[in-house]
This record gives sequence, C-alpha cells and structure tokens, in this order.
Amino acid sequence: MKLKLNLLLGAVAMLLVITGGSTALAKQTATAVPTALRGTWTQYHPSEKIYTVVQIKPHSISYHLEKNGKRFGGKPAVFTFKSKGYHRIVVKRFNHPHAQPSYQLNTAQHYYDKLPQMWIGHQTIKGHRYRVLKTYEKRGHRVGVFTPKRMTIDATYDYGTQRPASFIGH
Repeated sequence: MKLKLNLLLGAVAMLLVITGGSTALAKQTATAVPTALRGTWTQYHPSEKIYTVVQIKPHSISYHLEKNGKRFGGKPAVFTFKSKGYHRIVVKRFNHPHAQPSYQLNTAQHYYDKLPQMWIGHQTIKGHRYRVLKTYEKRGHRVGVFTPKRMTIDATYDYGTQRPASFIGH
C-alpha cells in the first residue's frame, strides 16, 4: 500500500514539475520587441559625419549606416525571431529600482555580435528634452544615445567609473 502511495505521489510531483516548468518557459518567451523601443532611431558620429540608424519593428531590428541621406557600408544587419545564431532576437528584460526597464535582445557569446542593452530615457539636447533610446555595451565606457529625429549633435556620453546599475534605466 505504501509503495503504491509513494509511486502515486512521485508521479503527481513529476507531473507538477513538468507542467510548471513548461508554463514558466512560455511566460519568458517573448514574441515581439517591446513597444517602448520601437521606431527609427539615429545616432550622429561627428568625426565621420555619418549616422547609425536603428529601425526597431515588432518582429525585427536592423542597423545600417547613412551618409548624406544614403545608406552605405553594405547590407544592414537584420535581427529577427526566426533567424539563427546571433541574429536571432531573444528578449531578456532587466528591472531596475527607480528606473526604466532595460532589454538585452540577443544572446551572442562575443561582444562584437551582441546587440547592446537598450532602454528608453530622456536627454536634454540643445535646451530641449527628448525621449531617446540609450544603449550600453560592456566594452568601452560610453552610453550611446539615439534620437528619434536626425540631429547633428552626438549626445553619447561617458559613464566613467560608475557601476552600470547606477545609470542603466535612467
């Protein structure tokens, strides 16, 4: 009798683990890029007089360079949910106390293949406050600032020796 009870409890426990694990996985898997990040964002590089343009759509992200209003530098880098390797979008959300959430959007192993961590912030540029897309990469000490319209100002800034937790999401 005890053996049957233990087998039954074991089967129920195993069933709970299996269904609980698959439910948690389904909740983590995003099928679209967060709404707040969507749009066309530009960053100006004054030394080369070029723009980096990021187009974030519900199911894709693309990067390309523009000079004098024309795309150059080869094909744009395109990331989608259906792509393979580091071009596949995998949304991972990071919550920060008293700040906006930030997102890591792919799982590349090498820094040069990884999309930067992104969040929406506000920046004062030439006396006007703009809603901007900010990016953070572990290499270097810079926070990239992408504006919603073309500007010939580079709003990117150094974070110096601050810990990332103190500025990500702000």
